[in-house]
Amino acid sequence: MTRNYLRITATLLALAPAAGSWAAAPDFNDSAAVLKNMRAMLDQCSNARAKSCMVSCGYGLKTLKNFIKANPGGDPSIMKQRWEPCFEAHRDANIKVAAPAEKDSAPPVPAPAKAAPSYDRSKFVISNLQLGGSMEPQKGRCRLLEAYGHHNETKAEHWDSVIEKGAATGPGPDIVKGYKGLINEAPVYIHFEADAAGRLYMIQFRQKEKMNVEPVKQALIDRYGQPSKQHGSYIYWGCERGPQDGFCVKASATENILEIWAFDAEIKKAAELAYEANLLKAKGIKAGPKF
Repeated sequence: MTRNYLRITATLLALAPAAGSWAAAPDFNDSAAVLKNMRAMLDQCSNARAKSCMVSCGYGLKTLKNFIKANPGGDPSIMKQRWEPCFEAHRDANIKVAAPAEKDSAPPVPAPAKAAPSYDRSKFVISNLQLGGSMEPQKGRCRLLEAYGHHNETKAEHWDSVIEKGAATGPGPDIVKGYKGLINEAPVYIHFEADAAGRLYMIQFRQKEKMNVEPVKQALIDRYGQPSKQHGSYIYWGCERGPQDGFCVKASATENILEIWAFDAEIKKAAELAYEANLLKAKGIKAGPKF
């Protein structure tokens, strides 16, 4: 029996299935549900070798994941924007799939990946520098602090020295993208990076001093909590996707060196997006396609 297509309503409370295919609108307030729905449609497109559908759903899924990483709270209107082209391509491909057992049941999809554990950033303090906290109270310790950004007069983007040997050297760029600094307090050496507001997203700590390893490891666990894994001399918190993606803190304690690396990709990516938006605004350029 042929079914009539129903238009997507403004509230997207319901969608009718296309002839011979299945699709249903997810809850756009639930980012996980939207990703799951698009993943299911992409899998069906791939199995049917529907290239246009594969491209639309693959691109939409990728851009939505990036948006959610930068905006964990989500935005229903953006969710809808990313979802609609995939839905329309899936509908137009007229993919033949088995009908669900019940009218409102969802199609079979792979089980979602187990969510990564959440970590309290306020616990990850390294030599008075807190991951996700402000660098401002520690600027006086900096041997070197540099700022990267855009200069209105020259229209150039580059690094500028802001502090050298504890003394201020200049105001820095007009539009700041981020900071990097160096603290040298032998036997402790620290490199850090922060966003335009001074919020720390990378701390690299190195202490060169003879030490008793086991008490140091225990002190790390006492401060930062139960690690996600241990391997050799390394202890990890997070780092499920690698040191440069997501949340990652890792420490290594040996008889002569203690190293701690702390990184939060969400803060860094948000800083990059904010900088690009501020740069376009300063240049009077509206974001979006220009064709």
